[in-house]
Amino acid sequence: MSVIKMQPLKETAKRCGSPSSSIECRGALRKHMPELLTSYDHVCDLVGDDELAHQILSHYRPPPLRLGCTQAVWLGSEGPALVRNYDFPIQTVSGHFESTSWFGREVVSKAQRPWGGCLDGMNAAGLVASATFGGSRAQGLGFSIILILRYVLETCSSVAEGIEALCRIPIALSQNVTLLDASGEYATLFLGPDRIPAVSKVAVCTKHQEHHAPIGTADTTETVLRQQTALLALEDPEMTLENLTASFLRPPLYRRNQKSSTVYSAVSHPDLAEPTLAAYFGPKNPPIPVSIHSAVPIERGHLFRFRLAACSDSHWLAEAGSVNSNWVGSQRQQVTE
Repeated sequence: MSVIKMQPLKETAKRCGSPSSSIECRGALRKHMPELLTSYDHVCDLVGDDELAHQILSHYRPPPLRLGCTQAVWLGSEGPALVRNYDFPIQTVSGHFESTSWFGREVVSKAQRPWGGCLDGMNAAGLVASATFGGSRAQGLGFSIILILRYVLETCSSVAEGIEALCRIPIALSQNVTLLDASGEYATLFLGPDRIPAVSKVAVCTKHQEHHAPIGTADTTETVLRQQTALLALEDPEMTLENLTASFLRPPLYRRNQKSSTVYSAVSHPDLAEPTLAAYFGPKNPPIPVSIHSAVPIERGHLFRFRLAACSDSHWLAEAGSVNSNWVGSQRQQVTE
């Protein structure tokens, strides 16, 4: 039996205002991402006749979220790879990675509530996708980036296909998305409800787009500093993937503050032989690999659970990485807080 915890989701919806109706939400999903409709209807059945829950589960017109994050494309030795830090208030981040196969292609991702959410990840075709906040406070009629990323990884095989989907699907908030595939092809897209999608070859992305958004002097300075730090690292002729990863585990890329700390760091290796995502929970903890082509049959999935906890040395730890094999893509959906 799947576990549904709706109260925190309702509180979130009240803060931002709800979409017009669940009918509107389902219609938007059917129009723009019809492949997800069967799974969406299933999770709606699990919560019962709950109008607000159905609205929230659609990811249509989500509340405004302004996360930090840094991500960089590495094309040198041991590449290609995507290195990223996810910065957010830790109490709102789901404590698991997952391996799914909704449409016959395995995906490993950092899952996020309420249903279907994906902060970053990679699929068995070797496509990597990761998002950051775009910097603008604009809001519009569209979907959350975490459902759009899920759609891209479950349905797309290449950077070109990912670009087409990201430019086609309406987005609710200002977001940046970096795509990378096993061939070394990559792109960073600047998206928002108030702008035309832009596709670039920017190798480092933080929380602003082509131009610095007016989000406050201190905030703007910080996001530019992180981008410049990562760009300088990539330009260093002596740089290695190991050293680049280490730089993401140190300030200013690794962040410790009350509003938005680095919850985890991830290095995605889209090698077709064995695509692997390595997750780091603090500089003092060893990486935890989450690999494609695991021993679990393709029609089933893994749910890798971690307890994120504040330690005395102010680093977050991943504890008790237990595995649950009862996650079955579009057949049985588990919605967790």
